[in-house]
Amino acid sequence: MTEELDLLIEGKIYSNGEIVEAYLGVVDGKVAGIWISGTFKYREKRALKSKEVALPGMMDIHVHMRGLEQSYKEDWFSGTEAALRGGVTAILDMPNNKPWIRDENTLMRKMEEAKNMALVDYGFYLGVPRSAGELDKVKDFVVGIKIYPDEISDYLDPILQRAKELGLFRIFHAEVEGDEVKGIRTVMKFIEKYGGHITHVSSAEGVRLLLSAKSQGIEVSMDTCPHYIWLTERDIDWRGYVRPRIKSSMDMTVIKSSVKSCLFDAISTDHAPHTEEEKKGGATGIPGLETALPLLFTSVYKGEFPLKAIDLYSRNPADIFGVKKGCFLPGNDADIVIYDYSDRRKIRGSDFSSKAKFTPFEGFEVVGRVSSVYIRGVLALDEGDLKVSRGFGKPIVRGKSFHFE
Repeated sequence: MTEELDLLIEGKIYSNGEIVEAYLGVVDGKVAGIWISGTFKYREKRALKSKEVALPGMMDIHVHMRGLEQSYKEDWFSGTEAALRGGVTAILDMPNNKPWIRDENTLMRKMEEAKNMALVDYGFYLGVPRSAGELDKVKDFVVGIKIYPDEISDYLDPILQRAKELGLFRIFHAEVEGDEVKGIRTVMKFIEKYGGHITHVSSAEGVRLLLSAKSQGIEVSMDTCPHYIWLTERDIDWRGYVRPRIKSSMDMTVIKSSVKSCLFDAISTDHAPHTEEEKKGGATGIPGLETALPLLFTSVYKGEFPLKAIDLYSRNPADIFGVKKGCFLPGNDADIVIYDYSDRRKIRGSDFSSKAKFTPFEGFEVVGRVSSVYIRGVLALDEGDLKVSRGFGKPIVRGKSFHFE
């Protein structure tokens, strides 16, 4: 290696479903390569400890950063600090804010907050606009549009058609009156025409329907969330109210098996903070950015999932959106998570950086923690200490999807 590296990391490196003893190089904020051996010139070197591993930064395609008139629940600083401490270096934010993000004006307000406060990289979904023409105004600032259950009607056709023409992702919350299976069957008439993604799949029958659709060549992708992978309806109290609801042990078994087999296209958290008072009053949604990677790593460490399952929260989401993140390919953003698995700990909501200090995973034992994080080659978190300031995060520009347009 003749080029001088800005950073050289030596130790256990995760790459393409394997952990190898290797060297990971960074130049100008990008991955320069992974080498098993060699002689290197570098400005800075980090030798990993015996029980540290370098993982790619996680990418969460479904979060609710709140902000605007809901900043008391979460704002772009607290939410992205939670992401950073959870090893999540890129997030995609949903539009159901107050006010709802359906047009250029409200989007610009949200973008300004993110620009001034975000610690990790970020992108936005637009809510279903009043007309397809609104998409042309915002096409350079959003990655896609989000369709909620009460928006599923025939007037969606021209909007989805224009979204497809513009290369904007179409992501659906598939429920009808709380019934996910009915919701999936309803939205499939649109997905068959325009392609689309169904988020937070929670049921065994939902998985079956979507795998069947995939086998027929329908352009559909799907994700699930940690609370459907590791919890059942018997495990939760007020801290576990979510939508879609957490279901039976049979549903969890099928979800978990599908993660193990990497049949899902991605894992997302649906990070959705509330105050404790709101939550105890029945509000649906939980914080998830600080627990997802530790839970996933623990299942991998115990042999319940293959190493490749890490891609569901890193490489796969980046590929879906055509973003050069999520794996250590040369030229990708050097988003690196140093994960220390030297001990075990219990999850405590009181430890969260999120404003929401509760979790349905309270008391769960996990292996290890996020030690340090680099974003675009810059040390953003080191041994728990923030090393970057508000506004460090940058907007994500969506590229060509590896799945569908």
